[in-house]
Amino acid sequence: MLRILTGHTHHVNSIDYNFKGNLIVSGAADENIRLWDVRQSKCLRILAAHSDPVTAVGFAPDGTIVVSASHDGLIRLWDTATGQCLKTLVSATKSPVMYVRFTPNGRYLLASTMDGCIRLWDYMKDKCAKTYLLRDETSDEDADINRPTNEFKYSSVSDFIIPSESGDKNDNADSEDATGPYIVQGMGKHSIGIWDVQKKQLVDELDDHSGPVLYVNVDTHSGRMVSTSMDGTVRIWQPTKRRDSQ
Repeated sequence: MLRILTGHTHHVNSIDYNFKGNLIVSGAADENIRLWDVRQSKCLRILAAHSDPVTAVGFAPDGTIVVSASHDGLIRLWDTATGQCLKTLVSATKSPVMYVRFTPNGRYLLASTMDGCIRLWDYMKDKCAKTYLLRDETSDEDADINRPTNEFKYSSVSDFIIPSESGDKNDNADSEDATGPYIVQGMGKHSIGIWDVQKKQLVDELDDHSGPVLYVNVDTHSGRMVSTSMDGTVRIWQPTKRRDSQ
């Protein structure tokens, strides 16, 4: 162990490094965000960010902005240097936000909410550009996934982007190009769903876990996915050719 950073008064739900690796941002159930200097193991700034537990935090690709999300239904963007709140985004449903991240080019935010949606935010224009309804909240099978009933309520559904094969770097690209063609979703009940962004369709489902999926992530270089589950395993996946393209 290299360092221990103390200060939060409740469990820490999310953490992220900036691209230089010299700063860490953390978000906790104490409703605060903390910005840390890695070398000095020092808290640089405490932000009273939300009125409910902070569920997710992350740096923009260039490190100048921090995004936070909360069970209060808000997404907030913060100036890394000053700690000033730059914007507050909220969907029409005001559903608790479970996860948020910047797209690789930094132009958009992708957020998952407890109403079963993933929303693509054009935060510079203060608007939701697209909404993907990935789960029917009225379904009896899915009801337990969406309802926060246990200690995993802030991390039970996490959504990430599969980068496009071309490695899009075009600043004028539309939102599909900016996010990549697929979204990966930890679906809560043993499986991982892979969704086609443009068609808004489930194109693959991986169900090798024997317990609810808690977390998924994608390596931007290899395209491999990693998942964690309440079955106690971490699994690494190599995506194959999509069923809809065969």
